[in-house]
Amino acid sequence: MCGVGLDAYWPQFAGLRERLHGYLADVSRLVAQTGAVVEILGLVDTPEKGREAGHACRRAGIDLLIIHVTTYAL
Repeated sequence: MCGVGLDAYWPQFAGLRERLHGYLADVSRLVAQTGAVVEILGLVDTPEKGREAGHACRRAGIDLLIIHVTTYAL
């Protein structure tokens, strides 16, 4: 599971990044309550982090990727 955002927003909106991390944690807890094993990839906010998340998914052999769209993203 990952959240997506845009790193250019962080300096523009104080506390936004931290708030979005909190939302991702909330959604992760809800999914985990179903009995699923949740691999948290964090907040993907740059193309580089997107590639890293993709590699992490392949390494973990995930069955389902849940993307929590929090803001505009590249």
